[in-house]
Amino acid sequence: MKRLGLIALLLATIHGAASAQETTATITGVATDQSGAAVPGVSVTAKNLNTGASRTVVTNEIGLYTALQLPVGTYEVVFELAGFQTVTMRNIELHVNDRLKLDARLGVSGIAERAKSTNYRSTIATSCSSRHWHLASRATWATKSVSAWPAS
Repeated sequence: MKRLGLIALLLATIHGAASAQETTATITGVATDQSGAAVPGVSVTAKNLNTGASRTVVTNEIGLYTALQLPVGTYEVVFELAGFQTVTMRNIELHVNDRLKLDARLGVSGIAERAKSTNYRSTIATSCSSRHWHLASRATWATKSVSAWPAS
């Protein structure tokens, strides 16, 4: 009888520990620039919109990041690095045991502002999706590399 009680206690303990592990989720991914190259040093902040709590991790030398043990809920995830446009992903739903992959493509900061500050006449359009910034222009000088553009 003691043995049966010990087994029941052991099973209850294991079940309790397993249940405790099932209350979180993970967000992982890669941050890249517009050419697809990895971007190290990007701050990735996951803010739980239900509680206001946030966690920040930084991408490694190959652009990878992982935010472990995030409580389930609705999140806003922000990718930031000086010299790049901030990317914000909203209403990310995390459920128990999720391992969600969120990749971010960061555009170079200041391209639109630099183009607007020149004396060239052109039509420049920017558009934003949840993950990418796009810059398009009908002017021929816009096809040059950023370093070739006139200084503002």
